[in-house]
Amino acid sequence: MAKRKQTRRDFLRLTVVGAAGAALVACQGAAPEGAGGTAGEAGEAGEAVAPPAAGAEPASLLFYWLTGDMSWVERNKPLMAKFVEENPGYSVEQLLPPSGMSAIEKFQAMIAGGEPPDIADTGMDQYSFADRDVFRDLQPLIERDGADLSDEDPIAMQSFYHPGKNIQFGYPHSMNSAVMYFNKDLFDAAGEPYPPQSWDDPSWTWEAYKDVAKRMTQDTDGDGRPDQWGSSAPLYVYNAPFIYGGAWTNEDQTEVLLDRPESIKGFQLYQDAMYTDAYAPTPEAAQLMQSGFMSGRMAMSFGGTWDVAGFRTIQDFGWDAAPCPRDSARPEDAPRGNDVFPDALVMSSVKQVEQSWTLLKWMLLNEENHLYWSWDVLGMFPSRSSLVPEYLRRAQESLPGIAWEVIAESWAHGNLDILFINSNYSEIDSFIGANIWDQLTLASMTAEEAITQALPDLEPLILSGAPK
Repeated sequence: MAKRKQTRRDFLRLTVVGAAGAALVACQGAAPEGAGGTAGEAGEAGEAVAPPAAGAEPASLLFYWLTGDMSWVERNKPLMAKFVEENPGYSVEQLLPPSGMSAIEKFQAMIAGGEPPDIADTGMDQYSFADRDVFRDLQPLIERDGADLSDEDPIAMQSFYHPGKNIQFGYPHSMNSAVMYFNKDLFDAAGEPYPPQSWDDPSWTWEAYKDVAKRMTQDTDGDGRPDQWGSSAPLYVYNAPFIYGGAWTNEDQTEVLLDRPESIKGFQLYQDAMYTDAYAPTPEAAQLMQSGFMSGRMAMSFGGTWDVAGFRTIQDFGWDAAPCPRDSARPEDAPRGNDVFPDALVMSSVKQVEQSWTLLKWMLLNEENHLYWSWDVLGMFPSRSSLVPEYLRRAQESLPGIAWEVIAESWAHGNLDILFINSNYSEIDSFIGANIWDQLTLASMTAEEAITQALPDLEPLILSGAPK
């Protein structure tokens, strides 16, 4: 495949943190001195795999990133080195997909070749693989070892449970949601008040946001083209139906709601930001910016909790977080346009199930290791409620003055992205990209035209893959 299809985060990442390459990184030996933070304390695929006996021989493990980029691999090196140091005989390699191949394509190729990775980090968009018995059931291992799940977010656990097969195919570690970031220096230079920094402030509507974004879009060199953008495009394609109270489907995915006026309006806002209102860069302009929000030439940017780790490296300007705007036509406490979804570790190993479980337990059931993974590697809030206070303490100590409570509260104001829990998700993602996403970002169709044209083929794809 010559060109990788953009997924839900890819275009956003262009306007926020830029792109990254692929790598295979071996982690062996002790953790290097000076590393940030404290790491602290089968059968064939498709067959049921009973929990092997404890005390299995150490092994070389392959850790695959179904999400993430090279910066995440680098930040994870000290943690993997610490695991190797504390578990003699083990080694861990981290793998990203090669250039020109998506993470899913590489994962599928590894499965087809009979060499799946032992463990992988993923979002809640891998339901189709669980449906095909690619992931090991963790429940027998959890019960055997008496893992305490009392402080795990129940929504996060449920998101990686397959009801039809009665398996827990992922162990959640992080809670993700979209928020809005802003460049304090650009606002100060323009004499513009900062966006409200409370989810309870009713004044931060989409109308107010657009007014600010237009004022902050400037042609500072007089060449007739903006070189300072007011914002990235509002949220991204999977958020679009939620912005004005629409949805992809009803709760049990038995009815597609994409053609509702509220859903269409959200998609049109996204397109208008780039073309009609012109306060957000088009794909071409975003490519020219290269590093998007981190370039210092974008006043506001929609991103997620996953961007925090990258933003910690910003030194050229001050930044902060604000809530996603609200729909002024709905109640003040109605969910915003942001989606929410947990991330998890999954095990696809066929031959090294016990060894893979040893690594997963070490990373997530040990509080210090989990906190290192959440803060130092990912920047995402941990799914275990008991770890959130310490995460916030570390965040506030590392970056004082950031409205961390805004980021922490984003989960409570969003919409669970249930479309990811669909056996046809990979096909749905590709179809939406080609038939809705591309039409909007290239302005070849309006939102209503693109949705009307796509729906006859998209609707059966969604309905046939709904959880049974």
